[in-house]
Amino acid sequence: MKAKFDLAEVKLLAQKYLEGDSEKIKFTAPSKSVEVVVTVLMCAPNVATRVIATGLLMVNENDFHRRLWQWESVFDEYGLENFKGHNWYIKYCIARDGCEFIEQISFHPLTKQMRLPDGRILKVTTDQGRG
Repeated sequence: MKAKFDLAEVKLLAQKYLEGDSEKIKFTAPSKSVEVVVTVLMCAPNVATRVIATGLLMVNENDFHRRLWQWESVFDEYGLENFKGHNWYIKYCIARDGCEFIEQISFHPLTKQMRLPDGRILKVTTDQGRG
């Protein structure tokens, strides 16, 4: 199965976020992903959101894990290997309500190992996954 969302579009939205368009990634308030990145990397929340956007830029098609149906929406899941010293779980969807943005994002170190379709197995690198 292929990803639902075009990775080039995801990367474009992440890049625009890093360039100052804060509307291109929406973090729920408070965001568990931001809280976990703050804890794991010992950084400020504004740094954590930039780490998450940068992590999205690092993902490639071979990192795709699966498509997931949750809360009446479709999400793409990825495993990001060895980013900032850890293996990460990423899940997101793109909202399309007049302007596109990444929403419902999960970004945290793996809490269990992940086998990617290309055979790679990403191992848990920290016990501080979801907080």
